[in-house]
Amino acid sequence: MNYRVTKQIENPFATGKSMPIVFNESWASVEAFEKHCQRQGIVDFFEKERLSEDGLVAEYNVTAYMDE
Repeated sequence: MNYRVTKQIENPFATGKSMPIVFNESWASVEAFEKHCQRQGIVDFFEKERLSEDGLVAEYNVTAYMDE
């Protein structure tokens, strides 16, 4: 539904550990997100760019949140 790339900025009031670039994605449902994660192109990307020694991604952290 929505896809936004954000970049961490330095701020004395927000000193927590984060990733330097974050992809914020909004999905219609948990099921839609899970289906996306299982797409072959996504699986291939993580295997090639993160899991292999010569991949482009040194570190990643996938987390899920829900509005309450």
